[in-house]
Amino acid sequence: MESFRTALQLDEHLWQANVYLGRFYYDNKDYKQAEPYLLRAASAEPRNPQILMVLANTQVQNGEADQALANAEKVHSLPDHTKFAIAHLIAAQILNDSRRQPARAGGIQPVFEGGPRLAVSTSRQGCSRKARGRR
Repeated sequence: MESFRTALQLDEHLWQANVYLGRFYYDNKDYKQAEPYLLRAASAEPRNPQILMVLANTQVQNGEADQALANAEKVHSLPDHTKFAIAHLIAAQILNDSRRQPARAGGIQPVFEGGPRLAVSTSRQGCSRKARGRR
């Protein structure tokens, strides 16, 4: 950890060090500490869906619905967005939680049209998901 902090003192734009420290704090559920590192990493790598999704989820945890939704939209705009259904989950969490309603919630629906459609069923073993129309 110290070596990454030292590296960032020399150059705060080293995205790999920012990602590492942001993920460290994120994994330890210290979302307030994680966000500045993840913001710098996303600034350096704006088309990296993994960074954007961790940042969006961090922002959800920090109560920043508009920013989280904006980052989920960025992931959805990427060519391989179908690999990141979590963008839809984050948007749904925000839109379904009245405490975190973003200011522009009405305009989000069209952006996420065409996403994966999942049938969710619960059982004693937990949740299982399978794509509609597939077995």
